Amino acid sequence: MEEMTNVEEKVQQFFAGGVKRELSDGEVLLLPDMTGPIPISYLIKGRVVQYSIDDEGNRSIINMFKPGAFFPLPVAINSAPITYFFEADTEVEVRQMSALEVKTFLQREPDVMFDVLSRLYKGLDGILGRMTQLLSGDAKSRVLYELTILSQRFGSPARDGVEVAVTAGKLAEMTGLTRETVSRTLQGLQQSGAVRLRRGIVIMVQTSF
Repeated sequence: MEEMTNVEEKVQQFFAGGVKRELSDGEVLLLPDMTGPIPISYLIKGRVVQYSIDDEGNRSIINMFKPGAFFPLPVAINSAPITYFFEADTEVEVRQMSALEVKTFLQREPDVMFDVLSRLYKGLDGILGRMTQLLSGDAKSRVLYELTILSQRFGSPARDGVEVAVTAGKLAEMTGLTRETVSRTLQGLQQSGAVRLRRGIVIMVQTSF
């Protein structure tokens, strides 16, 4: 188990005083245009997805959060409204504090704020990479890009690669492709030896492309 950094300890201790919430897979944590005070959630266990829904009901995943993240930061820093859905992608446990409390905490802890900025810029790089793939990438490159990012952020070691818990449907929401196209692409990648497939699992045999 990795040793916790000073910043991580500060964040964990701060949110320890928050309200505990447990959510099941698929349960929505935050909705766009919520009224009333919007809490900031610190993710203790599980995975949360941030997504939008278009007029035709199609979901597009914007980001995924892992333990140690807290969100939505624009609410705390800029008092901005929520414009996305935040949903549990697994069984989830969070601690919630008010936006004002989180803003005050960040103002008095510059090292934590610097860490937040670092995470935001890493996330921005990922979003820009996804935009590049959406504009110019084919189905194979889009799927491989998302699998590579997922393996780096959420992967666990497997016998001959890195194991990622993700479905074709979820990859479709991340890549802007249809589920059928993603399934065909995954089958092609498996035939080429780049991945191995199990139900709800993709094993990245190669982690760089």
